[in-house]
Amino acid sequence: MENTKARHKLFFSLLLAALAMVAIWGCSGGSSSNGDDNSGDTGDDADAGECAPSCGANDCGDDGCGGTCGECSGDAVCVSGKCESGCSNDCTGKECGNNDCGTSCGACALGYECNSGLCELDLTGKWTVTLTTGTISETDPSDEAWDVPGGMPDAFVCVTVDGQEACSPTADDTLSPNWDHDFGTVAASDLVAGVEVSIWDEDLSDDDVICGEGTIAVKNEDFASGHFDAECEYAVVNFSLSAVCTVGEACGAGKACYYYADGFACLTAGTKDIGEPCGAAADCTVGATCLDGGDGMYCFQVCSGANPCGGNSSCEDTGFGFKVCVAN
Repeated sequence: MENTKARHKLFFSLLLAALAMVAIWGCSGGSSSNGDDNSGDTGDDADAGECAPSCGANDCGDDGCGGTCGECSGDAVCVSGKCESGCSNDCTGKECGNNDCGTSCGACALGYECNSGLCELDLTGKWTVTLTTGTISETDPSDEAWDVPGGMPDAFVCVTVDGQEACSPTADDTLSPNWDHDFGTVAASDLVAGVEVSIWDEDLSDDDVICGEGTIAVKNEDFASGHFDAECEYAVVNFSLSAVCTVGEACGAGKACYYYADGFACLTAGTKDIGEPCGAAADCTVGATCLDGGDGMYCFQVCSGANPCGGNSSCEDTGFGFKVCVAN
């Protein structure tokens, strides 16, 4: 019995010694398998708030944490996370379109289109022509007062574009008329072809000619400055020009007019049909625009007298200068 107790005591002593050796070996083995540097440890004890770089398939550019996914060598540049050689991000000499690397060099203003990196007048674009002010000489061609007895002129202006004539209201008894009269929208091509302008003094019997009819070819610099003048020896009248488009209508190849940034702009037409969800005005196809439908943004049909709604909807004013079809 004493021998049995002694053997049991020896067995437990050996077992405890063995467990102690295993524990020591496990601790030393953990460090030897990874070396003395534990910086590669990504266990649960890592700082949960630390930024985790994310490069994915990117070879260069920002890693999302202020670092980089890599640098491009030689003359290569980083474009969308990839090193592209043989291209340049330089936009020198370009006003619009993309550079060699596909980066935008800018966009053209309404009424212009990008052609080989330069903004050129879009001859299909529409412009509003407004008669603003004028200055009339103190005397007529006979060196006498315009009206009897000694009165000032009652001037009005007539404009002919593409064979269509329209005249302004009369500015009574003034040498400095201020009309602010809108002649409507005109295609840029018709303005370039020439605008016929004549200036008259309205009288009870026959109207007197102040400036006989003359043709003015509106130039590129006129479109750029937003105004042009018509003048003769006895008067000069001023016109303003502003590019416009009508929401829902096509304006140039592949473009349509949309309500955009508190104004109207010709943008590349989208593909979403009426009733489909959308995120921006130009997501919708020609004849539609993106608006808040109450439960989300949808493409609505733009309507007018020439483009009525279907039987189950009515043409409602949006408050932005155009109307859309709303389900009854």
